[in-house]
Amino acid sequence: SGAEFDVFLSYTHADAAPVADLQARLEARGLQVFRDEHAIGAFESISERLAVGLARSKTLVAYYSRRYPTRRACQWELTRAFVAAGTSGRPADRVLVVNPEPGVDHIVPVQLRDRLMAGGDLDAAADAIAATTATVDTALGQATVPRPPQYGRTLVPSPRFTDRYETLWSLHAGLHAHEDPIVADAYVATPVVLWATGGMGKSLAVEEYALRFGGLYPGGIYWLSAAGDQLTAPAQAATQRASQYRSLAEAVLGTAIVAAASPDEALTRLFRAAELAGPSLWVIDDLAVSLDDDEYRAWLPRAAGSHCVITTRGRYPQGRDIDLHVLVGQDALDLLTSRIEPAGDDEHAAAHEVVGLLGGHAMALDIAAENLVSKVNLASSLDQLGDPGAARDLYREVLAEREARLGPDHPDTADATSRLATTLQRLGDWEGAAELGAPYVVTVPLEAADGQRVPRPFNIGPAVAGVHPLAAQAKIYRERGLTVPAPVMESFQKLADIALASVDFPALVRYALEEATED
Repeated sequence: SGAEFDVFLSYTHADAAPVADLQARLEARGLQVFRDEHAIGAFESISERLAVGLARSKTLVAYYSRRYPTRRACQWELTRAFVAAGTSGRPADRVLVVNPEPGVDHIVPVQLRDRLMAGGDLDAAADAIAATTATVDTALGQATVPRPPQYGRTLVPSPRFTDRYETLWSLHAGLHAHEDPIVADAYVATPVVLWATGGMGKSLAVEEYALRFGGLYPGGIYWLSAAGDQLTAPAQAATQRASQYRSLAEAVLGTAIVAAASPDEALTRLFRAAELAGPSLWVIDDLAVSLDDDEYRAWLPRAAGSHCVITTRGRYPQGRDIDLHVLVGQDALDLLTSRIEPAGDDEHAAAHEVVGLLGGHAMALDIAAENLVSKVNLASSLDQLGDPGAARDLYREVLAEREARLGPDHPDTADATSRLATTLQRLGDWEGAAELGAPYVVTVPLEAADGQRVPRPFNIGPAVAGVHPLAAQAKIYRERGLTVPAPVMESFQKLADIALASVDFPALVRYALEEATED
């Protein structure tokens, strides 16, 4: 059969104790188990030993705790096994999950939730695993498809990519949502549209998806650069599209064949060649915002069996939208500290503070990470980066660059403005945030000691450390000799217990303010 192991155990080393127990129960049932006992860092590459062990195993068993999906090595193992199993049948037959958690929401892809084994009963889990492996004859490595051909861009793994595993699986689910055994290869799937503002890592996420899931696309990976909003005229966008498709046609068909054919004929031959090669992945990178429907459709591949993902800075209702959100939690921290590891509580605390100040924006975190390289004292460097002036300067640079390149009304300029305003709000600089038109700032007429009304901005964002911002700022203004009028303060107190996530809180504050200040 070519299989040396019945089971490849995939787990995070924080779960080493229960996994060792599971291994012992599997071996007691006569199964050969591969388990690596060496921890792998968040950004380390996967060892050859792991790759060989997985290739020589019949099944992968994931001990899928809530920590599991946060580790790059675990996701690599799971994806590789899923892709290999998917080329020869249902992945759920070869990729098994032991779930030690009470819920299942942390488990992706959702196909793996169908046959979960509870981590609370390892004997029952071992019995189920033994029964499944008995039905499998071949190793996962025998089903692995060679790396597909790449056209238009050479795909390279990036050490800067933090594991947006949910995004990658959402891309996969969207690209294959249409599949039905009867018609899977009969038509072109609805495109997936991955959208976000600039600097969020759209292209990097799609490139990582293509690298990890490429085995499912033996027909090839085709990458077109749409050049986004750098092309301001429709004619320029059409010229870019024609140039990109011609380059792909020359790479696939040969320069001589393309030169002898009309543009339409060359395109038809390109799509026909892609169809004959098998399922394919097409990437339209940085599509301009707000193209009309005809121009949008002109970019799409017309090869049967093609799967298309579009990256863009705006929404397109014709596709399946996926929002690329800011980085949060460990992903944001991993990117900030990807070049240098924090040591001690002070450095970790400083790193968390910087992540908060930068709002989880991928490009800002990457720039900050670069600034930390070769620093002697990481804690002091992080403190300096987290200084209010440094945070303001970082976003002011981004804002100035985007205004100069894209103009003040472009969505990316608006995004940089909003992020700068949010940073100023977090630092308590409400005046500066108000100057930028921050969405969660209202102007309140305060009373000075001489009875004059003095308008001052208030941040009406979420509570910080359990203290409602309206009350906190009222206290600060009182210390400056400015008093919130009693009717306004009464309105603030009534609003303090409202759940921010369930209502349009800023609009409610503005309404209450209008009611309280009416003459």
